[in-house]
Amino acid sequence: MEPSEADVRFGLSDTLLLLNEGKLAAMKNLLLVCGIVVGVLFTILFYVLMWIGLRAEAGAIPDTVIVSGDEISEPAREAIGKAITLRPNETIAYFYSTGVLNWEEDGNLITNQRVVSYMQDEEGKFIVEEADYDNIEEIAPEFSDKWIDDTFVWITPREGEEFLIALSIEEDLDHPAVEYIQRKLDEAKQ
Repeated sequence: MEPSEADVRFGLSDTLLLLNEGKLAAMKNLLLVCGIVVGVLFTILFYVLMWIGLRAEAGAIPDTVIVSGDEISEPAREAIGKAITLRPNETIAYFYSTGVLNWEEDGNLITNQRVVSYMQDEEGKFIVEEADYDNIEEIAPEFSDKWIDDTFVWITPREGEEFLIALSIEEDLDHPAVEYIQRKLDEAKQ
């Protein structure tokens, strides 16, 4: 006995319904897996950012702001000591590092006697550029107005090559740092 047209349609509808239910279950599983993956990635990102923040607060990695001499952390002081030797009666007024993981990667110092920029090359050797205030012919600050960019100050010494120091614009401390350099230059000219 052959099935009637209604039976064929009914059977076909059941088959399509079962196929759609299977696709729906597969889609639910796929969305569940995607949700879990996204959740895990956000959790990892959260913990990495929290770890970086805690290390920065503890002074274990470079800060993103300029710090005054009396606020420099001990690990930063050790890195500065590896890069340069402070002179007798020399005090650090401002310090900023563009290093990501440590202060040895890069450092910019403004002291009461000179301006210093240092960085570490691929072999771990320090490249130091410095100029005493009485040897600086001029400075040319390039103030940044973008939160992601640093302010750069070109230092032109009377003797030696021009170099630059980087200063963070966070908390608007780049302006007082540049004003300090200019004040020291004016004092050196008198």
